[in-house]
Amino acid sequence: MVIVRRTLAVLVVVAAVALWWLGSSVPVPATSSFWLAQPGALDELRRTATGTGPFEVRVGVVGQTETPAWISTAWGGFAAETRVFVTLQLVYPDGHVVIDAPFGAATQREVLGDEAPFDAEQFARMQAALATAQTILISHVHRDHLGGLVDAPDPRALLARTAVTPEQRSGLRRKGDIENGDAATLAFDVESFDDLKRILDFERLAQVAPGVVAIETPGHTPGHLLFYVRTADGRELLYAGDLAWSFRNLQTARTRPRLVSEYFLHEDAAAVADQLRALITFAELNPEVEVFVAHDADRIERLVDLGVLEEGLK
Repeated sequence: MVIVRRTLAVLVVVAAVALWWLGSSVPVPATSSFWLAQPGALDELRRTATGTGPFEVRVGVVGQTETPAWISTAWGGFAAETRVFVTLQLVYPDGHVVIDAPFGAATQREVLGDEAPFDAEQFARMQAALATAQTILISHVHRDHLGGLVDAPDPRALLARTAVTPEQRSGLRRKGDIENGDAATLAFDVESFDDLKRILDFERLAQVAPGVVAIETPGHTPGHLLFYVRTADGRELLYAGDLAWSFRNLQTARTRPRLVSEYFLHEDAAAVADQLRALITFAELNPEVEVFVAHDADRIERLVDLGVLEEGLK
C-alpha cells in the first residue's frame, strides 16, 4: 500500500510539472539579437518608407471569438477575451492596398463553431476591396489571414493581385495537398499558382507600397512579416501580424504557452521569443509608433479611439 501511495504521489508531481511546463512561456531573453531592437531601427524604417503613405488606415473586423486569456499569453488566466479576425485597407488618393484577409462564414463555422460572431457586411466589403486592390499583402499563410482569398468567388483573380515572399509562396497549398491534421492552412481551389507572379524577394526589409515596409520575421511561420506604415500625415504604425496575439504579450514579456506554440502551431518558439523582446524594445524606444496587434480587440478599439485606425472598410 505504501508503494502504491508513493507511486501515485510521484505521478501527481510529474503531471503537475508537465502541466506547468506546457502552460509556461518560452523564455523571452532580456535583450534581443533581432535588428528591430537596435536604437536606429526606426530611422532605417523611415528611410525605407519612401513616397507619400496612405491617408487612411482602415480596419475591418470580419469575425471574432471568445477564448481563455491563457491561450494568447502564458499564465494569462481563464477569463474570456475577445479575439478578432481583421483585414487592413490602406487608402491612397488613387487606390488602396489590402493586408490580410480572414476566412468566410462557412470556414469560420468549421473552425470556430456556429456561435462565433461573423460580420457578413465587412466580409463583403473586404471581397470588394480585394477585387480592386492595387496590391494584396499577407502577414503569413495561416487560414485566418489568407482565408478571404481562398473563400473568394474567384481566387485566381485575387492571386494575380497578391504579392508574397518566396517563403509564403512555398507555404500555399492547393486542394488535395494538405495533410490530415494540418490546422493552420487552407487549400486554394486552383490548378496551380501560376497566377501568383508578384514575388517579394528581399532580405530583412523592403518597401512594398508607398509609406509601407515589410519586415521579415520568420518564426511564427517561415514567411511571417510585420508591416511598418507611415501615413500621409506622419502617423506611424507597426502591424505585428501574429508575432503576438495579445498586447499583453508585450506588457508581460510572455509568449503564447508552449502547448500552443510548440505543439499546436509548431512555430520556431525561440525565434518568436527573441522577436517579441525586439518588439518590446522597439516600442519602448519609439513610443510614437503604435503597435497594432491583429487579434487584440481592446488594442484595436484603442487605436480607433486615437484616430490611428479608421473603423470599417470602404
